[in-house]
Amino acid sequence: MKKITTKNLIYTGIFAATIVLNIFLILRCIAVEKLWLEEKELYTKKSETCKMLFIRDLELRYQKIAINSQQFNDCIRLEKFPKLVYAYSGDECNKCVFEDIFILKEKMIKYKIKDVIVLPVLEDTRNTHISLNTDLESFRYKLLDKESIIFPSSMDGSSVRFFCILDSIDNISIPFFPDKNSPERTEDYLDFVLTNFFEKNGL
Repeated sequence: MKKITTKNLIYTGIFAATIVLNIFLILRCIAVEKLWLEEKELYTKKSETCKMLFIRDLELRYQKIAINSQQFNDCIRLEKFPKLVYAYSGDECNKCVFEDIFILKEKMIKYKIKDVIVLPVLEDTRNTHISLNTDLESFRYKLLDKESIIFPSSMDGSSVRFFCILDSIDNISIPFFPDKNSPERTEDYLDFVLTNFFEKNGL
């Protein structure tokens, strides 16, 4: 039987270590390539989403949007302008509206802004009033009829909720149309308008 020398053991160890290292490097390369492909796919999806949202926003901005403040100045103090308005209708999913409301509430607290009005356009029923009293307890709001607001329309004809800045003669500026899959866009919009167009502790 051939005697195993120390030298042979060293060579065997080096050989084994080389194999292990090569396997590790191969697996590492595979993992890096997989990660790169995943990031590329994610980037592509984000790019497509951004493109679609950009086109959607352009289409909505060219549509007429109007708010008649005379319909709600009897119950909400409007002496101070501008006002940030959030308007939505029964066409929107509840989850989408709740998400917008949650983000809006957080931003109002963060920036200490009170010049905000929420305008739901829903069926005027007892249950609606009960729900609004609960869902919008932190906001000034007014339940309006369909004639009070002109919403932009989506491709299927449903009304699209929006944020905007409203002045004393009902001029609308900087409209924004939230997307349920992009809450970060809503956050960015509110960060921008609340820090640039409103004073802290507004009435």
